[in-house]
Amino acid sequence: MIVYENINKAIDAIKTVSLSKGSPIYYRGQNKDYHITSTIHKLSSDEKIESEATKTHAFIRWIKERNDLLPSVVAANSILHETDLVYWAIAQHYGYKTDLIDFTTSLEIATAFSLLGRTVGNTGVIYCLWEDDIQDLTCMYLRANSFFDSSSRELLAAVNYNPFFAFHINELSRIINQHGLFLWDLNAIISSYWTQKVMNDQEWVDSHCFYFCQTSDNIDVRILRTVYPEPNYVELLIDQYVQLENKHYFYKNYGDLLNSIETVAPLPINSFMDYFAENDFSALQGIFYHDGKIFYPHDGMETSSIDIDFSAVSWLEDDTNALHFVKSWLQHLSNDKYVIFTSQNPVVKLYAELINEVLALKGVFPQFADIGLRIILQKVISILGSLLWIANSNSPEAYKNVCTKLVEYQFDLNDSNCSIDAILDIVRNQVCLNDVAAEVWGERCVFLKVVGSDNTTSSGVLPLRFVNDVTPDYRKKLLEKLQSLYEQGLLTETKIEISKSGAARRIPYDKEAITLKELFNYVSTPTVLFDGRDMLNIMLHCFIPWQIVMCPKRSRLYNPLEYKEIRLLENENIPNSKVYYLEGAYVILTDNNETEV
Repeated sequence: MIVYENINKAIDAIKTVSLSKGSPIYYRGQNKDYHITSTIHKLSSDEKIESEATKTHAFIRWIKERNDLLPSVVAANSILHETDLVYWAIAQHYGYKTDLIDFTTSLEIATAFSLLGRTVGNTGVIYCLWEDDIQDLTCMYLRANSFFDSSSRELLAAVNYNPFFAFHINELSRIINQHGLFLWDLNAIISSYWTQKVMNDQEWVDSHCFYFCQTSDNIDVRILRTVYPEPNYVELLIDQYVQLENKHYFYKNYGDLLNSIETVAPLPINSFMDYFAENDFSALQGIFYHDGKIFYPHDGMETSSIDIDFSAVSWLEDDTNALHFVKSWLQHLSNDKYVIFTSQNPVVKLYAELINEVLALKGVFPQFADIGLRIILQKVISILGSLLWIANSNSPEAYKNVCTKLVEYQFDLNDSNCSIDAILDIVRNQVCLNDVAAEVWGERCVFLKVVGSDNTTSSGVLPLRFVNDVTPDYRKKLLEKLQSLYEQGLLTETKIEISKSGAARRIPYDKEAITLKELFNYVSTPTVLFDGRDMLNIMLHCFIPWQIVMCPKRSRLYNPLEYKEIRLLENENIPNSKVYYLEGAYVILTDNNETEV
């Protein structure tokens, strides 16, 4: 087996072989060396296969019930169009276990997959298949025909026993970007027979399997975006289902996991236990996590659109009116009717889109009642209004550009570039976030970095009254935790602070006057700072509204059960610093106009 010293050498070797054999037909990249195997047949027991198959079938049922999400599904071969293979292909792309194996027609995409998630010292590989390999596979499926079930035989016969399937789905940019197609590992014929046979042929391996040494742990963001582009509306809905379903199975299996610690020693049991110990927002369980049916506006419900204008937005600023509005919308929802708000006015159209996002939270968190949605709705309107007003004052030209784009903006499921975030980005880049926070809350706020369990990073804002308004009993509990941190050596009794002038001063931390804001400098786990009651108020009044207006969809973290860290945004304590949103990132400008991320 030839192992090239790096990825570039392997690609050069592929190009050299291609000079004599012609360009490969299909490629597959893997970040470490294992045989070509479908995900369902990698599993080690029938019990695991059955468990994963149940999850996959549930996902396929969910997506099939929402056929209007995917109106453009087209199979490369029309015979496949009415089969379930397209849904299995979608499940495969979203990480479910299937008997399909991903391939691509793009060497660039195969290269990206061979690098993502890599570890230095491991061996990556790019597999290449030529026309004669496709013919060999076709002959193999034909010879094994009698071992397949009747429906599979019928389908294979209809496609002349070529086991590669391709689908074009405009709504799923991930599949389009990956130039993907799928090898059907029917009856594990690839996993258990073909790879074993061909991998023992050294001549075949040297001309088809291009192994290389992984030389870096760094992930190129451009590679990541090529393979996993920013999700559009349909993909966000699917992602929400996947995240909630994974959470369901995590909680469901947690008890079994603890009961089998001895047999699953390789699993990070301690980290699971720590997760529950440090994130016990038990009062929030019924609000931010549920086992019930998840619904969205496209799951067969009757939908209707209502035009609104500025007077409707102003009307919502009144608490009573806003509560009536939310209750009315929820009543429509209980009658299986989903109301979507639109507007002919370009600026009101922006309000309407965000109002729709607030109301859609009911689908993600069913326990959000009318009052909770009303609080979020009104705060979103306040934040957006302040953002637009300040942006227009700072840069009328940019504001005019936004209005022009809003006139052109049409929600289109088939257009992955159609994003309200792109329009909001123009506004966000013109505004100091400190000014928006001060305008909305009427007081100084601290800006927080929120990190999720999957390392997604978002931004939140917290008025000082939320930081310092702590009951004596709760403060006593905090001080007990603080003492525990001292004893563990995680928190010293004093902190050395270097001022901008370079002078050092010593700050004592052993007094009862310690504030939660000061704790942010030391402690990341959320429950050290807040209990369930505090967190619910913070989520409803601050974090969720702020993220809906000020954070791109891909970086939002609504669910405190998934938080692993809350801390001050870097350098937030620098005197006179200003926090800005710039090209998708939050930056801080100091008095010296130095930008610090």
